[in-house]
Amino acid sequence: MDSPLSVKLARRSFLTAGAAGAASAVALDALSQVAPAPVLGAPDVATRAALRALAEAGAVVLVDDMDAGAQAKVTVLCKVSAPLAEVRAVIAAPERYGDFMTVLRDVSVDSRRGSMVGFRFHAVASIFDIETNASLRVVNARRIDVSIVRSDLGPGAARWELFEDPQGGTLVSCSSWGDPSRGHWLFRQIASRGGAAVAMMTAAVSLLLSLSLVRRLRRSGAAIVPPNNVPLAPLPEHARALVGSSRGAIGAVTLAPNGAVVQASSCIGAAGTTADFERWISDPSRYSQVWRSLRNLRVESRSAEGVRFWSEIDASVARSSGSRLLTMQRDNGVATARWTGVSGDERGHEQRWDAAALAPGRIAVCATVRDEVSRVGFPLRSTLDREPALRAGFAFGLSVVWARSLARRLDRDAAERTTTSPDAGVSPGASGTAART
Repeated sequence: MDSPLSVKLARRSFLTAGAAGAASAVALDALSQVAPAPVLGAPDVATRAALRALAEAGAVVLVDDMDAGAQAKVTVLCKVSAPLAEVRAVIAAPERYGDFMTVLRDVSVDSRRGSMVGFRFHAVASIFDIETNASLRVVNARRIDVSIVRSDLGPGAARWELFEDPQGGTLVSCSSWGDPSRGHWLFRQIASRGGAAVAMMTAAVSLLLSLSLVRRLRRSGAAIVPPNNVPLAPLPEHARALVGSSRGAIGAVTLAPNGAVVQASSCIGAAGTTADFERWISDPSRYSQVWRSLRNLRVESRSAEGVRFWSEIDASVARSSGSRLLTMQRDNGVATARWTGVSGDERGHEQRWDAAALAPGRIAVCATVRDEVSRVGFPLRSTLDREPALRAGFAFGLSVVWARSLARRLDRDAAERTTTSPDAGVSPGASGTAART
């Protein structure tokens, strides 16, 4: 079934070339003047060192305060083998962006003033047609700032920061924010679903920019079909330890050598214990209380092999149905669950769940998915097929949706336990009523 996102945005012209240049020149002196806006910047030295290996395998995504709408900050880290000067030269030449970003058209420079550039571009795909005026400033040898002057996507800004890697090459950080609630009607509708939707749109754009840059510097083609014989792997322990609360997330996209998306993972902090996680994930009959998009759930069988269950996925971007097999295991305090598709639209799909203790009363909830483009309808799928870097953003967004819903369920359970405890001033006899409200 086609996605409701198939509404195509009508192309419209914003400014004449002279007016665009003037607007860009003004914006160059006032980057990030759109309020409210978070402070952009790269992770500290210790965090970059801890995440270096993940960044080299594809990209790391850090989301700060995902429910804060335009104040949410998204940072993408990736590693390229090219020297820092070459990376900076590619980012500082917006007129060449169309050479390696497949969705861009009509990229042109409107004005130059020293280290500042005003430019415009036209982005085209099956579900969007966007005009944007932007400005770029080369701050120093390793930092470049970009500001959106006017766009169908709404206002926003990005900061590129480059770091020489001790083992060779360059570690690239792209931190950004965006406010699609002030953009075109379609993006306003998506943003109206909540602050997390805004953060995921920003993450998708940041991954598009970062992974397109990686592809350009590796001089590789745009591969689409990923290998499906690679076992799903969770985020490593040192990455999970960086998760603080359910308002932030850490994730990673793993790429094959040809640039195709192998998997996407996200990890979100939640209240509770691994036993609380297991109580929810081990009982498919209760899944609809966690994920609203799962409909008509029924358990088909229980055996030593696992629990087989049937469900429908009814979401705005995907609709499917079929049976999956749930298997559970626990090793050294880490609880793991796997969903393996066995029939219908689910056949061949895999998903992995992990939970590990962070601190007393807190756990990290992690969801790992493969490239899930085959689930979505046309024309969204044609858009994702056209630009593999967008597939990375879509997969990461799905992993966040899965993990965040379970983390929020665990947070609600913990809050109810606190509210209904005798120490909180509620009598034991009233606990049942309080828990249902």
